[in-house]
Amino acid sequence: MKTNYAKPEEVEACKRWLKAVQAKTTKTIRRNRGSSYGLKHDVERWLCSDANSEEGMYISEHSFIEAMRDTKFRLEPVDKSETEPSSFCFNISYKG
Repeated sequence: MKTNYAKPEEVEACKRWLKAVQAKTTKTIRRNRGSSYGLKHDVERWLCSDANSEEGMYISEHSFIEAMRDTKFRLEPVDKSETEPSSFCFNISYKG
């Protein structure tokens, strides 16, 4: 699922967040770690923290998903019955 809606600056911000929280892949999809929609909000909150300069930067869910795919995380639809899913869970473990 390569998206046309992902913005390079948002994807890069997501990748910086993944590095900052020491994100690692796991063997299985971790549904308890949240969906792409919730995790993208974690990135936005991180960007607004004192340690980061992109205060108020919006991150689209498409950009978050693209960053996860670029960094080799696997994804699985939150709702497996959807023919065109919009939110995903990932094989992710992270500090935070």
